[in-house]
Amino acid sequence: MNWIGIDPGKSGALAEIDEQGNILYLKPMPLIGKEIDLQALFDFFESRAGTVILEKVGSNPGMGHSSAFTFGKFFGYLEGLVAGLKMKYILVHPRTWQKEMWEKKADNPKASSLLAARQLFPNEKFLPTLRSSKPHDGMVDALLLAEYGRRKNI
Repeated sequence: MNWIGIDPGKSGALAEIDEQGNILYLKPMPLIGKEIDLQALFDFFESRAGTVILEKVGSNPGMGHSSAFTFGKFFGYLEGLVAGLKMKYILVHPRTWQKEMWEKKADNPKASSLLAARQLFPNEKFLPTLRSSKPHDGMVDALLLAEYGRRKNI
C-alpha cells in the first residue's frame, strides 16, 4: 500500500511513500510554462496504485480573481484525474493534517511544516533542483500529506 500526497497549485507538489514511510517520489507539480502538465500528471497517476491524499484548499484572502480561478482549475484537474482513474482518494483540510503532523509550531505555517518534515524525514533536503538552496514548500506539504494518510491508514 502506498500513499500519494498532493499539494495542489502551481507551486504545489506530488509525494509518494510506502508502508514503511520510505519516500518513493517527491517532485514539484509538473508544469509547462505556467500551466499544469496534464499528460505528465496522467502518466504519474496511471502508473501508481495507492490512496491519494489531496489537500482540500480554497482561495486565500487577498487572492485576485484570476489567481483564484487558476488555483481552482488546478484543483479540479487533479481531482478529476484521480477520480477518472478510479483511484481511492480523500480530501483533507489543511488544519486537519497540520494538527496531526505538527508537534511544534513555528512562526508561520510554512516553517511549522518544514520543521515537522525535517524531523520525520531527516535525510530529505526538499530541494526542487540540484541548484536550489531553499526548500520547496509544496514538496514539504505533499510529503506531510502522504505521511498523514499513512498514519491514519486511509
